[in-house]
Amino acid sequence: MSTERYGLGVGVLNNRLYAVGGAGNVETLKSVEYYDPTLDTWTPVAEMSVRRHGVGVGVLDGLMYAIGGYNGKYLKSVEVYRPSDGVWSSVADMEICRYLNTDINRKSENE
Repeated sequence: MSTERYGLGVGVLNNRLYAVGGAGNVETLKSVEYYDPTLDTWTPVAEMSVRRHGVGVGVLDGLMYAIGGYNGKYLKSVEVYRPSDGVWSSVADMEICRYLNTDINRKSENE
């Protein structure tokens, strides 16, 4: 990885392993990068709008979700990453905050 991190979320999308958020030596991170096993390289992508440590990551129908986490306060916000345009967008908040949650990756019905 190009950024040292712990407490990160991990998801697999389009045969790439994504490292999402986490914490570095000094601060909570909003950076995201992926590992491409074919090229054996790490590549940064767009940052999330919110720093997230202990973030849950889930993949559904070709989209990756960053769910909850902690950045000095517990979070109930959720962001979605669309690889087609390479940006993160906010979606509806959860009813309650979640930290160190486990999420599921699922292929779409068409895959």
